[in-house]
Amino acid sequence: KRLGMAGDELSSGDRKGWNAGSGSKMCRTELYMWILVAIAPKGNRPHGAIGERLGNFYDERQKRFEIEKNDQGGSNTFGKLIISQTAAYGCKLLFKELKKALKLKE
Repeated sequence: KRLGMAGDELSSGDRKGWNAGSGSKMCRTELYMWILVAIAPKGNRPHGAIGERLGNFYDERQKRFEIEKNDQGGSNTFGKLIISQTAAYGCKLLFKELKKALKLKE
């Protein structure tokens, strides 16, 4: 569903894990750059429902991790995580819109 943003499950016997590098690297890179350039800067955000939802999601995550950074007293290491989470959420929203356009059931 996340078009290159989701991980693959690796499990055998007692062990269970996730491979985060699955999917198309080009797709992940383009999504990452789109969030970095079009969603992260407030002035560049696209107008529309999805652009607003992604912007709000990004801002909420950034605010939450800013609080955690202050509590831990460290530097902000969550920038890439926030962008990746926003890209995954964007894929989810866009996939729902694609299904609506194709009139498929969820």
